[in-house]
Amino acid sequence: MAKRIFRNGITKTCGLPGAGIDSDHILLMAKLNIRMEKVRMGKKKNIWNLGKIEEMGKEEFGKRICNCMEKNKKEWENAKENWIRIKENITKTAKEFIGYVMV
Repeated sequence: MAKRIFRNGITKTCGLPGAGIDSDHILLMAKLNIRMEKVRMGKKKNIWNLGKIEEMGKEEFGKRICNCMEKNKKEWENAKENWIRIKENITKTAKEFIGYVMV
């Protein structure tokens, strides 16, 4: 009478004859022990405050990125290292310049 996933949760059952209706059926009573799963919340993501770029100006943001690149300029060997350094410089400048929006 219970779905397969709930069978281990049934702890006690009993039949109650004489339910006061004219039928061949017997009323059943059961005690259930059901554990619900916890709802897991997703991680909060940091969202850049892009409205601040519009206020301050895209050119200013670009200049700050270029300045950061000039400060950290080293001999770059391959494309992978170049990309990692460029990405670090852009994120560092963005954290200082525009920051995050609280979600």
